[in-house]
Amino acid sequence: MDYKVNPWVLFLRQYGPVPRNDNMYDESIQRALRRSRTVPIEFRSPHVDELLQNFRGTAPKSAILTGTAGDGKTYLCRRVWQELGGDLRTWDGSDKVRSLVLPDGRSLVVIKDLSELRDEDRGVLLQMAEAVTTPGSRELFLLAANDGQLVEAWNAVPTTPPVEAVRAAVEEMLVSGSTSRDDIAFLLFNLSRTSSAGVLDLIIDAVVQHPGWQGCNGCRGQLSDRENRCPIWENNERLQDSLFRRRLHELLQLCDHNEQHLPIRQLLLLIANTLLGHPKAKDALLRCGDVPDLVGEGRTDQA
Repeated sequence: MDYKVNPWVLFLRQYGPVPRNDNMYDESIQRALRRSRTVPIEFRSPHVDELLQNFRGTAPKSAILTGTAGDGKTYLCRRVWQELGGDLRTWDGSDKVRSLVLPDGRSLVVIKDLSELRDEDRGVLLQMAEAVTTPGSRELFLLAANDGQLVEAWNAVPTTPPVEAVRAAVEEMLVSGSTSRDDIAFLLFNLSRTSSAGVLDLIIDAVVQHPGWQGCNGCRGQLSDRENRCPIWENNERLQDSLFRRRLHELLQLCDHNEQHLPIRQLLLLIANTLLGHPKAKDALLRCGDVPDLVGEGRTDQA
């Protein structure tokens, strides 16, 4: 029995602290999935069902997603696009504004990153302001923006009565934490108010139950003796330990109570480090190929 190379482990490194463009994070993960032919890490992100229920309802509203970088805004936009029947080839195209016709004939305009819009594209915000202040509008919008950019963008739009109404509503909802108002037809989800502890539990379940671990079956590193034990496999088993998981959960609860929000991207990084972290590895993240030398040199305890 020898050590194996599992493509799933290599894919997990994508979530570690390696340099990448923040705005292209979701896209880079999707490209890595296609290259490795790996099943994605799937968990039901908060707000997916709420957004889908809204857009499929009889009286749907537009929706704004905001929060810090890494809160999963692009991921949510893509999931909603897919589940409402949007074509992934269109999603992967270069257009910054994407449109989809819903089953009831309404149109849904998706802007997955407000910062990507050029000045000449900002007219879509005027279009959105008209739609959310016009009763019975057949045009819906799904707009994602980092919290600071959201307010700045609406302040930069030429002032009209609909724009003034949207500005005032956005600012009030961000302060109050409310999701909706009766006087304007959009929902606002501030993803930075999502419980980090709750999301961590979803991520751990998705990672430790991932079918990619089957690629480790038959590997020498699964043996119980310390002389051969793979530190990646050991960390995977420890992550499933109820006491260890409870302590992680409680630490994140403390962060939540102290309003120290950890976005999804940071939680994925935490789990990647938990499984693969080692000070001597490239980018401080282990590959399967590193394991035989670590075992032979007796340095697995640093993982």
